[in-house]
Amino acid sequence: MVWYQMESFPTFIKLWGHIWTTLKAGTTYTLVINNKFEVDKFDGKKYVYFSEVNSLGGTNQFLGIAFLVMAGVVVFILIIFVMLYYAKIHNKDLYSPDKVKW
Repeated sequence: MVWYQMESFPTFIKLWGHIWTTLKAGTTYTLVINNKFEVDKFDGKKYVYFSEVNSLGGTNQFLGIAFLVMAGVVVFILIIFVMLYYAKIHNKDLYSPDKVKW
């Protein structure tokens, strides 16, 4: 799906696939690439990048951990608001006609 999106900048990286095995240093690997999209018309170039990622999405875990901590804080605040809401309306009839002000 990511290949169909238009890019805004002249240099960009598109994720193509995953390698689900551990690559060992000092081993020779062969990569076969079929050129199905010509980039010579607009002076483009193609490169192959290998990058390590972790379960949170990148090589740096700070951003993933920060998102998880913020989600925890938001859930905690949500629980406090729900508890305050139910403590306020406990044993009160909020929909009684006597409470309607005209």
